[in-house]
Amino acid sequence: MTGHTCPICGASFTSESSLDDHCWDVHDACHYCGTEFDDQNALYMHWLTVHEDSLSNRARARATSEIGELTFRERLYHQGPVGAVANTGLSRRKLLFGGLLGLGSVAGATIFGGSGGGKALTEHAAATDLGTQPTLGPSPSEAEGTIVAFEDPSCPACARFERSTFPQIKSELIDPGRVSFVFRGIPVVYPWGDPATLALEATYSRSAEAFWRLKAFYYREQANVGTENVQDVTRQYLADQTDVDADAVISDVQSETSRDAVDVDLQASQDAGVRGTPTFFLFSGDSFATEIVGPQSYDVFANSLGV
Repeated sequence: MTGHTCPICGASFTSESSLDDHCWDVHDACHYCGTEFDDQNALYMHWLTVHEDSLSNRARARATSEIGELTFRERLYHQGPVGAVANTGLSRRKLLFGGLLGLGSVAGATIFGGSGGGKALTEHAAATDLGTQPTLGPSPSEAEGTIVAFEDPSCPACARFERSTFPQIKSELIDPGRVSFVFRGIPVVYPWGDPATLALEATYSRSAEAFWRLKAFYYREQANVGTENVQDVTRQYLADQTDVDADAVISDVQSETSRDAVDVDLQASQDAGVRGTPTFFLFSGDSFATEIVGPQSYDVFANSLGV
């Protein structure tokens, strides 16, 4: 036995570096856990935030050479408050009084909260302020099951879920009225995810239909969207494909009118222990069933919900 086995296909390798190369070249995946990605930068961020303690020197050097050392804000988003503090070596006092609190916390809230531990839907941290969130299908209180999704418009793994799994969930579970799907946007991967999430919130305040169409547009055109053009492509899409006032939405993005709404979702993600996107909290009826991380298959969701 070599001890270096591919988590996806089971192939064995004589070194971690060979396994690493195989997983990316063949599966576009992480050689530690098998999570698949659409680009290497997303993989490197995953390495540094999820597998930091397991990284070989080669993998660490490869990741940091491409995306640099992680900032406290990035650690906070990906690792939560406890991980962010532990891995930056900063004391609670230094964070609170050194001016770093505002980098990643929600307005007026401490970043040192506990993780959500409620088992009932109404008590779970992931479902905080659930009634104000974009929802497809029946009301969570009336559905056979509920999926609470934490996603980032700029996240390649989220895009993979939206393209490969979400359509079947929608056609077989949401549209027939069996499962409720709740979207919570948290901008934690690439910088353009922040204005995109603000635009989604600003659009939702005007039209739920336009919100879902804009969300699909971001994931469909993700490769063509970046920090420099996100506002322009958003304005153009809304003007051409929806009835909402595109200029008003972009004005809201620039003035960060929807920042509080984004912060609510970020706080819920931190309280629920979200460590990356996409993360899904599944409820069967009113009871918490499981947490799913990554763009898993339809069968994983259906089986977990028991539907």
